Amino acid sequence: MKPVFKKSDFKIDTLERSLTIPSRWFVGPEFHDFDREHIFLKSWQYLGHLDRVKNSGDLITGTIAGNPVLVVRGKDMSLRAFYNVCRHRGGP
Repeated sequence: MKPVFKKSDFKIDTLERSLTIPSRWFVGPEFHDFDREHIFLKSWQYLGHLDRVKNSGDLITGTIAGNPVLVVRGKDMSLRAFYNVCRHRGGP
């Protein structure tokens, strides 16, 4: 993937000369792809409140960075997350 940012994009300026980040960072598809690859796929993401998985067997499903995800509370009360994709059929 071709870099979308220039080194000068991250230059820190004095507060008097500071500007907001360029609007293209919010709307350009190349920036969405960059965020997905370097942020959303590499860090914790919110899927739902803990109250939704209080008991053993409770689960939440959702989509994170375009991937279907399943979070379930185990019998040992630990939370576990998985890609919500059937191994042999490739669907949820």
